[in-house]
Amino acid sequence: MTYDEKISDSEILDALLRPEVRVPLEKEHSKDILRLLEPKTPDSRAEIRGMPHDAIVFKPDLFPAPEAVFQGRKGECDRADFIIISELRHVVLYIEMKQSGGKAWKVIQQLKGAFCCLKYCQAIGKAFWGKPDFLEGYRDCFIAVTNTGPQKQKSVEHRKAPEHNRPEKFMKISSPHYLQFNKLVGGKEEG
Repeated sequence: MTYDEKISDSEILDALLRPEVRVPLEKEHSKDILRLLEPKTPDSRAEIRGMPHDAIVFKPDLFPAPEAVFQGRKGECDRADFIIISELRHVVLYIEMKQSGGKAWKVIQQLKGAFCCLKYCQAIGKAFWGKPDFLEGYRDCFIAVTNTGPQKQKSVEHRKAPEHNRPEKFMKISSPHYLQFNKLVGGKEEG
């Protein structure tokens, strides 16, 4: 397959990802927001405001775990809940949600699994779409959102950005009423 220089990363992701793994953005007061829900725990939810209009969101935990191939002793079959990709901002967010606190080692495994899932998608885009720079040069942000149940208190950010560029150094946010995309990627909060 020859490389089409005009095809964007977003166009490849649109063609690659099935609709049932995608999470659509919603409009509220003419701004893009994202509502994240955990299907297994319907009371666990979070909202991200100030989403870039080009964001592609999908659920890597819907990818079948490679348990037929891997033994899973290091958590290599785990996946985080959501991946958010913005080509315009050149950033990828890996998000794990926990209704309660969650164990840090388990969150790290899930974030690593989501990272590997995206690397697999990246390899598919390079091999099957013939785009050698597909998803290259994006900044990674690893985030755990905890205490996402209905009785939320004041939001507490446990680790400041921009250090959250590896699963082991994830940003932990507890009891959020809502989140701001810019703050999740280490920028200033929108007004």
